[in-house]
Amino acid sequence: MLSLIEPVCRMLDLDPAGAGLQLLPAATLVPPPAPAASGADRAWSELHGVGTYPVPLSPFPLLPTGPALLFGLDGSNHAAVVATLRARYPHDHPLSVISRAGQPDQAVHVTTLDDLAQRAELADQVWLYLPALPIQADIRGLETLQWVMERLAGPFGCPWDREQTHATLRAFLLEETHETLEALDAEDWPEVRDELGDVLLQVVFHAELARQAGRFDLGDVATAITSKLIRRHPHIFGDVAVSDSAEVLRNWQAIKATERSEKGQTDRKSLLDGIPATLP
Repeated sequence: MLSLIEPVCRMLDLDPAGAGLQLLPAATLVPPPAPAASGADRAWSELHGVGTYPVPLSPFPLLPTGPALLFGLDGSNHAAVVATLRARYPHDHPLSVISRAGQPDQAVHVTTLDDLAQRAELADQVWLYLPALPIQADIRGLETLQWVMERLAGPFGCPWDREQTHATLRAFLLEETHETLEALDAEDWPEVRDELGDVLLQVVFHAELARQAGRFDLGDVATAITSKLIRRHPHIFGDVAVSDSAEVLRNWQAIKATERSEKGQTDRKSLLDGIPATLP
């Protein structure tokens, strides 16, 4: 397969060693099969009767803001690969389908993800070239949200955003949280989606202000919560066995107490200690 890279890149007028070209088998974009879980071990969606567990492809194997060349796309993986790409790329994103790669009659067809999704199953293996997305078009990536906030609060950014402080943003975080709770109570899922986005904006906004002040950045925020979740779930990421959720909570509190002790934090003297003043 590697011997075909040169003729394919030549047809596409690409430098295989330049511009950060990503080369992957198409099969890497096929989500793995769902684990065979039963009873209490099933995923949230099945335990709550929402539907079959949709297996994620995580981490996403491509960087959409870089060009990518996929090989080995055929009838066995066509539908799954296209579905994965459509979950991250704009549906009208242009791409090139290269058939009979390396043969005298190799051909290239320029199309879009939507058109590729409508095609009948492929009879032969083809190559797929995805041009890089401009970062402003990679709107499903959290990195793009971070980039937007950096632009807004950076040099020549938005005047209003650059006037804000952690203190002036405080009311917005509280407001967006209440609006999220209201949408959850109403089970208005499109509204929940939008309100969670507004809460996420507040997180990214505060993290960017902290980054510029040299306090911490969004990566530090992610590190703190990811590390905490891994530490406090040793029954998932370690070798601790638990029998039920009650034991999970006991372990959580024990680990939390150990963490507080290591930080030199004392136990609360009353039930109201540590309760934010903003709570009723």
